[in-house]
Amino acid sequence: MIRGLQLNDIGQFKLEKQYLWKLPDMATWYSAGYRDLVVTSDVAIVRPDGVGAGSARPYVEQGRSKTRILNNTVDRLDYCIALGFDIIFQIGVCEPPLRGSSSDSHLMGGMGFEAGITEHTVYTAENIHEEIEFADHVLDRIGDKLKGLMLGLEPSTGASLNMQALLAEHVRKRGYEGLLLTNSIGEAKKIIEKKYPNGSLPYDILEAYSINNDQQDADKFIADWRKAVRTGRAVPNGDGFNITEDNADKVIPIITGEPGQDGFIQFMDLYSGDEHGPDRLKDWMHRSASA
Repeated sequence: MIRGLQLNDIGQFKLEKQYLWKLPDMATWYSAGYRDLVVTSDVAIVRPDGVGAGSARPYVEQGRSKTRILNNTVDRLDYCIALGFDIIFQIGVCEPPLRGSSSDSHLMGGMGFEAGITEHTVYTAENIHEEIEFADHVLDRIGDKLKGLMLGLEPSTGASLNMQALLAEHVRKRGYEGLLLTNSIGEAKKIIEKKYPNGSLPYDILEAYSINNDQQDADKFIADWRKAVRTGRAVPNGDGFNITEDNADKVIPIITGEPGQDGFIQFMDLYSGDEHGPDRLKDWMHRSASA
């Protein structure tokens, strides 16, 4: 059972004095009943050279290269593992910064995509090969410590399914027995649901689709969450729905108390912070969780 928190930046916080308090917060999350961290392999808006949009999150560092997980990420994950957390680690493409009019693909941090790459052009044979090499390095370095792998962050196109399938096939062939999750949205999600209506995906991949809405409407979120649970979605995922002090006591008990067949993932955007630094942990972010 996954009792997960998606804290996108936790893998890349700088080990500098002014930011060290961020990591001990993990003990508070754990005491509230959360047991799994869903961690991105790279922070999407941080460039390797630190230029541009990277300044919006000056407290993070590059977490990977194209084909290697970096030591700083391993160090932070080891810290969280020592506190008792299990880790679900994202491999594959982090798609959000590649989409739409605001796409800024050269800000993909360690993945190193050139400007102009979009969600429609990123799934090339070369990029797939490099991502498989990255998956190998992740498993070589920390595979025995991982509860699961997430096959991309919000992959949305039909083309993304090829990378997900090849990654899943590769890690299973090399003996990885942990969980595999798909966080597909849009066209990719529709294709999966049509092809596998009973949710039995190849390689025992679990559905962990994002549940959110443009209006950030808590009642709609709860209705959509309950529908996902009722229709057998394995791991409902609140990624993209912004929990605030005003809606936390209404939303968090639904997420943590009404999980899918294999658990839940709670997203905490306001805990990430901004150009002023990482946000501080507040009581309302966890007080109503169902342990």
